[in-house]
Amino acid sequence: MPTVSGKKPIGLVDTNLLVYAHDLSSPVNVQAKTWLEKMINNHLVVLSWQNLMEFHAIISDGKRCLRPLTPARAVELMIDYTQSAIIIYPSAKKKFDLGFQIFRRLKPKGAKIFDCSLAAEVLASNLSLIYTVNTADFKNIPGLKAFNPLQ
Repeated sequence: MPTVSGKKPIGLVDTNLLVYAHDLSSPVNVQAKTWLEKMINNHLVVLSWQNLMEFHAIISDGKRCLRPLTPARAVELMIDYTQSAIIIYPSAKKKFDLGFQIFRRLKPKGAKIFDCSLAAEVLASNLSLIYTVNTADFKNIPGLKAFNPLQ
């Protein structure tokens, strides 16, 4: 796991917090944006390719976001995050092994599989914390703690 200024990143930012930080129609927009900027600037959080893709899928979709961004703007933000935040790249084998363990345990349906995959990415990166508004999505995953920083 990379470190910056001797600090170890302590948790992954779930996609919902990225979306809220950029969705001007979100009632927690300012709070999410302030928290996210502080955590990234202090190198206390990580992001992953998966949640950057999920961010793009949501923030640029008018059916899922009241004030969607253009796809081009969403890509610009993704690039900005790859330059300002720490991006995790866990071993594919380790992520797959952990992912299949989680899938067998939780038996996710539909889009819930993406939460399980993100959890596997966190655990495969030797982290144990995810920052999310939806803590219940991660509550039954061994070795992973979910914390809502907006409460």
